[in-house]
Amino acid sequence: MSKVRDENPQTYDNCVMIARLHIFTTRGFPFANLPYYLAKGDFKLFKTILIADDSRFMRILLKNLLTDNGYQVVAEASDGSSAVSLYKEKTPDIVILDLTMSIMNGLDALKNILKLDPKAKVIIYSAMGQKRLIIDAIEIGAKDFIIKPYFNELIPALNKLYW
Repeated sequence: MSKVRDENPQTYDNCVMIARLHIFTTRGFPFANLPYYLAKGDFKLFKTILIADDSRFMRILLKNLLTDNGYQVVAEASDGSSAVSLYKEKTPDIVILDLTMSIMNGLDALKNILKLDPKAKVIIYSAMGQKRLIIDAIEIGAKDFIIKPYFNELIPALNKLYW
């Protein structure tokens, strides 16, 4: 697919649109109510996501997983401080934060994002499945906590937020 993207961006965009429409229809998206959602301004074909992880490899892995499942990654941050700044600038629908990052960790970034927008939808993930950290993240306001590398749970967690 990346060859198609590089050679003909328009064809790639059309393929992505068709794939995303397929995802919506197979999950029972209420197309009969589409005019209602559009009129309210609540509907976007692509839910936008900000990914924050200090590992470039993990950001690429997550971006591929998310775009393959009908989400649009609008920004990537390599630390918590950048994640907060990008949240202000891009106002994504969902934020996915690694717990351990330089400059500002995921919990502190979560607190700052929620100060900006108390209704922000944030999912925290980490290789550390320590019970106390999970409880802290949820109590602060994270919508879910995913333990790396079990990203097979990420898409269902994201879908729960909207569908």
